[in-house]
Amino acid sequence: MKKIISFLCLSMITVCLTAQNSEDFKSYRNRIKENFNRYKLQKETDFSAYRKERNKEFAVYLEKRWEDFVIFAEKKRPERKEPVKPMFYEKEPDGITRKPTELPKPDVEPLRRIKNNPVEIPVPEKLDDEKEQNINFVTFSLYGTECSLKLRTPDNITLTDGNLTEAEVAKCWKNLSEEQYSISISQFLMKKKELNLCDWAYLKMIEKAARKQYSSYNMQVVYMAYMMTQSGYDVKLAKSGMKLHLLIHPDSQVYQLSYLNIGNKNYYIVTPYESGTPLQTYPLDFSENLAPVGMAIVSYPKFGGNPKLNSVSYVSDKWKIIAPFNVSVNPDVMSFLKEYPQCDWTVYARSELSNEFKEQVLPHFKRITDGLTQQEAVSLLLDYVQFGFAYKTDQEQFGYEKPFFVDENFFYPYNDCEDRSILFCTLVKEILHLDTVFLHYPQHLAAAVCFTENVNGDFILVDNRKYVVCDPTYIGAPIGKSMPQYQSVTAKVIR
Repeated sequence: MKKIISFLCLSMITVCLTAQNSEDFKSYRNRIKENFNRYKLQKETDFSAYRKERNKEFAVYLEKRWEDFVIFAEKKRPERKEPVKPMFYEKEPDGITRKPTELPKPDVEPLRRIKNNPVEIPVPEKLDDEKEQNINFVTFSLYGTECSLKLRTPDNITLTDGNLTEAEVAKCWKNLSEEQYSISISQFLMKKKELNLCDWAYLKMIEKAARKQYSSYNMQVVYMAYMMTQSGYDVKLAKSGMKLHLLIHPDSQVYQLSYLNIGNKNYYIVTPYESGTPLQTYPLDFSENLAPVGMAIVSYPKFGGNPKLNSVSYVSDKWKIIAPFNVSVNPDVMSFLKEYPQCDWTVYARSELSNEFKEQVLPHFKRITDGLTQQEAVSLLLDYVQFGFAYKTDQEQFGYEKPFFVDENFFYPYNDCEDRSILFCTLVKEILHLDTVFLHYPQHLAAAVCFTENVNGDFILVDNRKYVVCDPTYIGAPIGKSMPQYQSVTAKVIR
């Protein structure tokens, strides 16, 4: 659609040049605008017709007997059985200087970049007066934010434990695909944009609305699946006995959730599920254009109203280089992040930064690194991450493995090597615009920086570029000092 619109815009410009002799520009512009609006409306009408036809076909498909699938037990996030404790760097004796070490040739793995979700879906923003008669405002709270959405009033349909059959599920899907429900889809997508919701937050919003509208748990699940598919996401329904479940296909590994493999794609059960219970679902997708649920946070949600009035502050009083400074975080966002599904640490490393971090932390360090050389500036940032936080492993602090999104470092009292390396690389890239990589060892995560000026120290070559080791957990160690036990170990480089 974007390509068509771009072509149309170019055509408008070309025709405009030839039309100026026959009519004034203002009237010509108005005429083109009217034509474009008619074109856009036609596209919406075409898509509405497509969706209606596809939902009709899909409902017929749902009536067929669902198939049994093998359920895989949840994968536990790899625990570092003996995680590296912070080591304190011991200066070499006077007169003795250790020659910089080139670390073993690494295995290089790209850090997968964020892809915006989902596919573009044109939907009407309002209905005519007659069809709006059964529209009501539905209100609920989403992580401290009061939401009010103009949604289609549910018809008198039920889907209880006593009538859970494929035919009844298909009947509910047909009902939801009536034209009046298109305004609900539009409302969800607009609220998603308004609150800056990432994919997981969008799913939680739909879940809240479903609970508000339906007393039947199974009907809530059908509603969630319907609204997610209509919004462009790859999800499925499944059933065990007389209970429905929602399955999502994420773009990353998710831990602690049972899953199925359908068509070489993993679908995770995100509704309450009793492990070991047989599960039936359908192999075909609603559409081949559905997008996976993105687990990296593309944009931080705007929860809790005014974050300045609803915030807690972390005081960096452990770092003695400069006077302590405050960093405020939104506790409602922290609550959301705490409930976030457990993912691989790379998801946290490639997630977007909050406005609070951009407005408070980055300007602070830009000021104090201004005028410094690259080595001096990186040294200051490394020193801050080494000494500015108290250390505890995730097991000690939470009882399970929990990497931090960057902002969480300023909320919880402790962090570990993963959190420190992600924070350090973020600061270096955002403030100094230097390239960084992660050095991933079986029990440890460190970092390395590619300087554009000559800097000595232990290093690793990646694509013939020199990256100098910077380890935020090697307390007091300057740039170019790697922990002794890793100098001969092959790291997996994530960049």
